[in-house]
Amino acid sequence: MLAAMSCLAGHAQFVLTPDGFRAAADTTKTFIVMTIPGSTPEANFAKAKEFIVTSYVSPKDVLSETGTMLTINGTKGVVCKVAMGSSELRVMYSSTLTCRDDRIRIDFHIARMNWDNAALTELFLSGGSRLNCIYDNRGRIAHKDVHEKVQGVANDFVTDFQNYMTTEEDW
Repeated sequence: MLAAMSCLAGHAQFVLTPDGFRAAADTTKTFIVMTIPGSTPEANFAKAKEFIVTSYVSPKDVLSETGTMLTINGTKGVVCKVAMGSSELRVMYSSTLTCRDDRIRIDFHIARMNWDNAALTELFLSGGSRLNCIYDNRGRIAHKDVHEKVQGVANDFVTDFQNYMTTEEDW
């Protein structure tokens, strides 16, 4: 099981498109599915919740639970090259983890992005709107560094989550 999951950890699970995140393996899907053989939905839910509690400074502020779903509303800052310098982009995201059988469905969406420099732009990604600081009006990547960093926010989250879920710690 660990070998199978560690192979996934080194590769991008999500790709960022002008319409949002898509599964790298099948871009018709907006989610990925992680399988943990021999696990139960209850065990996966408990361990996923443990991941959130240990990963966030104030888990009660970012976590909501509904049935077999955990939703995380987090923020991550990434430094991007812009013009002749760099600026921090605050990526506000929502990820939903849904546990069923021995699988966990992972959805990842950008709620909003703000530059630390207010003069740059506030961006939104919802309802298929374009990311105008990443893509041009034809949907081509206009700012490769920003694209890679924002895509990295989702893939870092998934990699950290997969590593946590597949590591057995005996303390």
